[in-house]
Amino acid sequence: MTETSERSAAGAAAHGVRGSAPAAGSIAEALALLEAGLSFLAGADAPALTMAEQAAALRALARAESMQLAAASKVLRAFDVGGGYELDGQRTARSWLRWQTQITSAAAGWATGWVQRLAAHPEVWGALAAGQVSPSWAR
Repeated sequence: MTETSERSAAGAAAHGVRGSAPAAGSIAEALALLEAGLSFLAGADAPALTMAEQAAALRALARAESMQLAAASKVLRAFDVGGGYELDGQRTARSWLRWQTQITSAAAGWATGWVQRLAAHPEVWGALAAGQVSPSWAR
């Protein structure tokens, strides 16, 4: 993907345009697109946007937060069930998260708590994954 198309996809998201980003062919490509889009948005000149553009960006970012939680919980569940943390000499997914992602113990507990919560409530996971509810509503 070119830098121009990355900016175009990120710009579309900032303006509330859904489904206009190029499709990723792999997890690695999807993660690269995600990082590129967020990097673009974090560096954007937000005060230069119109109020409508700011509002659209806030709505899109709220949906993205919901989707990110659903995706992260899904991957963390698979990682935990598969014992991926053991490959790095860790005893739990929570300890691995603290070490590898540099989050606090409380944040790692929050992440693993979401995995359990969403496993017990697949409808809530689906609503988060679709960006239909916020994490605070889902909780």
